[in-house]
Amino acid sequence: MNEHWNEESVARYVDGEEHDDRHLHECPACSNRVIAAMRMKRAVRDAMPRFEVPQSPRDRVAGRVHSRRASWWMVAAAAVAVRIVG
Repeated sequence: MNEHWNEESVARYVDGEEHDDRHLHECPACSNRVIAAMRMKRAVRDAMPRFEVPQSPRDRVAGRVHSRRASWWMVAAAAVAVRIVG
């Protein structure tokens, strides 16, 4: 059996950053630590209130993104036109 997983290794596995779980099949202590960390993560997620963003801020953000894209395309079109004409 390999050494026990440290707290960082457990957190990486719980967060989906670590995919090698062979050690967990052999080590009940580390398996229990992973299960406890998963339960804690779920409890925190379930305890957090869910906030919906009102529609007006969504519209403002979408408008800003759209206007930035439009200005970018206008600059690109102008550059192409200058290149073709020039």
